[in-house]
Amino acid sequence: MFPDTFGTNEHYGGVNLKTSYTIFVNGGEDVWTPASMVTLPDAEYAQKNEVYNLLADCADCGHCGELRGPQDTDPKEMVAVRETISKTLHRWFNPQNAPTFLW
Repeated sequence: MFPDTFGTNEHYGGVNLKTSYTIFVNGGEDVWTPASMVTLPDAEYAQKNEVYNLLADCADCGHCGELRGPQDTDPKEMVAVRETISKTLHRWFNPQNAPTFLW
């Protein structure tokens, strides 16, 4: 039994993924970056559907670094990514302007 990579990509769109309210995050030293959405192929679609691609391009910014608790020693790039994620999620989940699918 093997994964059906081509079938999965065909079904979900591969690098032309059509999603909304999505944040892709990569670290500058993340070994999974080549398998991630590092560029958004359709900028107009991304803007309209709130799809974001963030990069913490700094030393020691590896896989899932943005999910760790903040430290005083965090690089400014990681701090900026966390702030963007936090502000975006707060905006999305604010009942006054949240997308209707959330409620």
